[in-house]
Amino acid sequence: MKIDLVGPERRGLATGLSKAAGYTAIGVTALLTGYLATAYGLRPVPELIGVVFVAAGSRCR
Repeated sequence: MKIDLVGPERRGLATGLSKAAGYTAIGVTALLTGYLATAYGLRPVPELIGVVFVAAGSRCR
């Protein structure tokens, strides 16, 4: 979708920004999950991040 917006001459930039955003989100989520697991234990607090993601995804429909 981003490639359609910028056109073929900036396809690499759009793809790179999309990849960077995805990898950043995964890294931040892993960091937050690790912090919560260290602070509160392995269950159930770190799993609540997944619940929040599912709830946010279901509201976007």
